[in-house]
Amino acid sequence: MAKENDVNEKVEDKKAAKKEKKNKKMSKREASKNMMEYTYRDLGQEFIMRRKMWRAIVFAIMVTIALTVFIALFISEKNKVQETYRLQYTESIKNMVYDIESYENADGDFDLRYNMLLTDAAVANSFVFLIDDYVDRQRSINELYTCLLKYPNQMKPKLSELKEILTGIANSEDEDGNYQKMDELVESIDKLGN
Repeated sequence: MAKENDVNEKVEDKKAAKKEKKNKKMSKREASKNMMEYTYRDLGQEFIMRRKMWRAIVFAIMVTIALTVFIALFISEKNKVQETYRLQYTESIKNMVYDIESYENADGDFDLRYNMLLTDAAVANSFVFLIDDYVDRQRSINELYTCLLKYPNQMKPKLSELKEILTGIANSEDEDGNYQKMDELVESIDKLGN
């Protein structure tokens, strides 16, 4: 019986080995089948990645166009705002000329008219600092405003000369020359006096 058991076990082992071999062959077939599936899957992944890449490129182009449009609109709006500041500045210069004429033609209440001139000079001083390319003009207008504010007794006799300078600036006639005249007028003021 022991021999029979040994023989049966050997036969069963041989059968199991044959089945295992067969399974291995089947698994190789399965492996090739799986390999084809993985290959198809990888091709699908490649297709998906290409599609994602194209989407990213299209998105990047759209963002670039949107950014360019935004920058162009920003520059355009900035130029409009700067033009508005220039117009306001010119208007305040014209108001200063009007206030000087009002001061010269007045019969009384000179302090009120001089204060109106100071107010319009302060407005011009504020607007000129908002304009980007008026650096030298900012200094000139600021010094004029300071002299009008601190040295009214010295500035009152020179208002007719200041009126001519401001009229030239308001009419855009030889602006650089008028600003030089304004600087000379400011330099003629004795800063130690009142």
